[in-house]
Amino acid sequence: MVHPRQPFERSRRRAALLTHGTWATNPELIHRSATVRFSVLEGPVTLGEHSRVEHVRINGPLELGRYSALNGPNTDAYALREPIRIGGFCSIARGVSMQAYGHHLDRCSTSFIRHHVFGEDWETDTNPGDGIELGHDVWVGAQAVILPGARIGHGAVIGANSVVNDVVPPYGIAVGSPARVVRLRFEEALVEQLLTLRWWDWDIERIRRNRELYVGKLTREKLDAVVP
Repeated sequence: MVHPRQPFERSRRRAALLTHGTWATNPELIHRSATVRFSVLEGPVTLGEHSRVEHVRINGPLELGRYSALNGPNTDAYALREPIRIGGFCSIARGVSMQAYGHHLDRCSTSFIRHHVFGEDWETDTNPGDGIELGHDVWVGAQAVILPGARIGHGAVIGANSVVNDVVPPYGIAVGSPARVVRLRFEEALVEQLLTLRWWDWDIERIRRNRELYVGKLTREKLDAVVP
């Protein structure tokens, strides 16, 4: 997706210069415990508690869950009308690009001709797409590209340099261009138990009480030993 040069939206809402070299047009959507450094957050960008965003460019709407991290440099996320939604406890590596909209393939030109030649709004040349959804506890490797319509399940892993434009099941490991699932992280019985447990929905105190669940290799015994 080639982006036309868009004015930073000061005409609609004055951007706020936050600490650590960050600009945000909607700073009220950033949780007070979130860490944001050297980034540009344009449009509605919601950052959950203890989330981290460093050296990233975002054009919202985008939602980032609690304790998730978007790491740069060269990481970007672009959405138009359909949002990018990223769950909690996710890890997004450097150089990842998330593109929730695209060009029209069924028109005479795929360029921004109506914008550049006829002076119309640049959005008239875009295909709004189907948004992007990442579940909880997803790891996206360096230089991966996430395209419109991608649906990545809880606990999934996306390999470095992969291109995702489809569905990745929970706890699947997907690699390649286009990305294909090569295996699950755990046997199916453990996956089902994790999806029933939904530990990412626990309050932080319960997570801390179950520290051993997150230490070392996951086993059925650890899952069975979970405390309320």
